[in-house]
Amino acid sequence: MVAHDFSPTREAWNLYTQGKEVDPRKIPNHVISSWQRCRKLKVDPYCDQQLYSSSTELDQRLDELDELINIALPIMESIYEFVHQSNFQVALSDAHGCLIKVLGNCGTLSESRTDQLYLGANWSELHKGTNAIGTCLIEKKALQIHAWEHFCATNHALTCSAAPIFDPDGNIVGVLDMTGDYRYINHYTMGI
Repeated sequence: MVAHDFSPTREAWNLYTQGKEVDPRKIPNHVISSWQRCRKLKVDPYCDQQLYSSSTELDQRLDELDELINIALPIMESIYEFVHQSNFQVALSDAHGCLIKVLGNCGTLSESRTDQLYLGANWSELHKGTNAIGTCLIEKKALQIHAWEHFCATNHALTCSAAPIFDPDGNIVGVLDMTGDYRYINHYTMGI
């Protein structure tokens, strides 16, 4: 486990959610950009706005994305082998932020809010604010979101890494994500 000082980020989040400006040198560019998008979208930083697909919608998504799931699953399983003892989860979303595959026991980290990582949960910025999956979809690059970098307070206990998955034409078809309790961050886990 690695000790991290998130107090500058916590202070910046508190200022920003009170409508004040923050020093952009203290926060990664992709986080500031996402916070600005969240403000424009009127995302409530204090309220969980979780959206789930209906079982019919989810079944349809899973059928349509069966090939992506089958290609990603061996990679997800390999990553999960490295991180499962840290109680991290590995998730796959579609191009809209809807989770279509999740590996890991979400019940072990319910206090850190990974209990939200269920099939059909939508992690787009519109519904979950700044987070690795939603922000990765917008930024179109691999990134990490730690603790208070998340726009919504309900996700402040999380640390997440995500990478986009592109089709041969360069379109994002999904996001591969690894999420856990920020208190269990270590260089080994986050380096994967």
